[in-house]
Amino acid sequence: MATANVSLSHDGQLSGQLYSSRNSSRQLDVVLFDECDRETNVRLEVTVLACPCLNGGTCETWSTPEAPVYDAVYCTCLRDFTGRRCEVLVNPCYSNPCFNGRCIAQSSGIFHCACPEDTTGERSVFHRGD
Repeated sequence: MATANVSLSHDGQLSGQLYSSRNSSRQLDVVLFDECDRETNVRLEVTVLACPCLNGGTCETWSTPEAPVYDAVYCTCLRDFTGRRCEVLVNPCYSNPCFNGRCIAQSSGIFHCACPEDTTGERSVFHRGD
């Protein structure tokens, strides 16, 4: 089901937002009156593309000159997520940031290094006694 919040400005621009939980097409019937009170009826076909992004990702759309309507949706993910729908949590230990220690991933892409007894430093870089 789609819901709409649409308005018409004084200069004749129709604008608004449509929301839907799934892709859908809707017809929007608009009745316009000119300064002489003459009525004009316009029927618009509106396509609503549901946002498939997860974990706070933002939906983006693009169009091409050949197809000026939005023909694709893609997600811009928050820093800690990746994947087509932002469904994959990025593992901060993937790049092996702890030189001599064991990387321990925490929530929100944060990690800390568990240094062996003979090393110290932010990423287990320094040997004790050096």
